[in-house]
Amino acid sequence: MQEDKIYALIGKEISGQASREEIADLDAWRSSSSENLNTYLQIKNIWSDTKLEGLNSGHAYRKVFEKIENKGGFRSSRNENGSTMLKWLFRVAAIIILVVSFLVFQSEFKEEELIEIPEISTIIKSNPAGQKSKVHLPDGSIVWLNAESELRYPEKFDSLARQVSLSGEAFFEVARDTNRAFSVTTGAITTTALGTSFNINAYKEKNIIQVVLATGNISIKTSEDDEQYLEPGRGLVYKKDDYSIEVGNYDISLLTAWKDGVLIFEEDDFPGIVAKLERWYGVSITSVGEPLKSIAYSGKFTNEYLNNVLESMSFGRPFTYEIEDKHVTLKFNN
Repeated sequence: MQEDKIYALIGKEISGQASREEIADLDAWRSSSSENLNTYLQIKNIWSDTKLEGLNSGHAYRKVFEKIENKGGFRSSRNENGSTMLKWLFRVAAIIILVVSFLVFQSEFKEEELIEIPEISTIIKSNPAGQKSKVHLPDGSIVWLNAESELRYPEKFDSLARQVSLSGEAFFEVARDTNRAFSVTTGAITTTALGTSFNINAYKEKNIIQVVLATGNISIKTSEDDEQYLEPGRGLVYKKDDYSIEVGNYDISLLTAWKDGVLIFEEDDFPGIVAKLERWYGVSITSVGEPLKSIAYSGKFTNEYLNNVLESMSFGRPFTYEIEDKHVTLKFNN
């Protein structure tokens, strides 16, 4: 076996990086002759006597050099010349130091590679029908989350961006941070702002996603890479079926009244009325008889009980109602 390979094996053994096969090769070499065993013991003794800690190749070489100079009594059966013996020991020491340094560095590098970056937990806030909530985000932003809605966000925003996702409806009051944009993903569109307030309506069963800006400025980008910029009082409606976009003026006070406990109907038809009432009060509604197709109801109720709302709606209209726990029956008499 070549000398350099033997010294490299000794270096691997010293660093604790030798494989079983390499240890077996080294054992075979040591046991093949007393000269080999003596060489191994000399090298091992020099290394162990230096008591190296926190390995540094330059420091290690100096310590080994000093130890070799103090080992004048070493002799090799191959060469009795002291000068030749020292040169040989220096060469061996240099090879082993390089091997051990490399292996220790490689081991530490691998350990660093294996260090897992701790995962940031995702926080999920969701409301059932009939319930609303106010959510405080890690950056100081505030979100009013409507009924049957879900908000997902990290327990800690990173240093580059603030990203959340929404299903349902929410009003965002975004804390200003010019270094980190605030983005809300709702299905096929992403709304981005720095510090502003806006309302997003993105219920899954609806064919549209609506974004209306209250203050500041926002950009809205679709999955088709169409980007729009809004100013206060302007809103965007994205249609899921044909990917079309409509931008126009909106009354933000009407669209965000829900967060203050105000239930508003604007020329709503019967299916629209039922959907709003079920979501707002957390009830299920069934009808007996044929609802009037011509119903187009408008009204405004602030923190009102369901029976009061139904009483007002039934006034002058051909239906009665019954409320039993979480179930409502509407009876039409036409």
